Amino acid sequence: MEEDEIWEFFDPCMSMRCVKLFTDPMTGASKGIAYVNFSDEVDVDEALKLHGTELRGKPMRIERFFGKWPR
Repeated sequence: MEEDEIWEFFDPCMSMRCVKLFTDPMTGASKGIAYVNFSDEVDVDEALKLHGTELRGKPMRIERFFGKWPR
């Protein structure tokens, strides 16, 4: 999974501000986990509706996160 794919997947959610894609430090390969930040609560709700939608043939698991933004 590439960051561009995440941006494209969430394209309908116009207030998307940033993506944090987790990669293996040794290989640089995606771990399949990303955090996405939105500036508008309406877009958060729209993003949550995409739960289960497939990306690269696999269902996306989309959940609300209330923790500290990962570094």
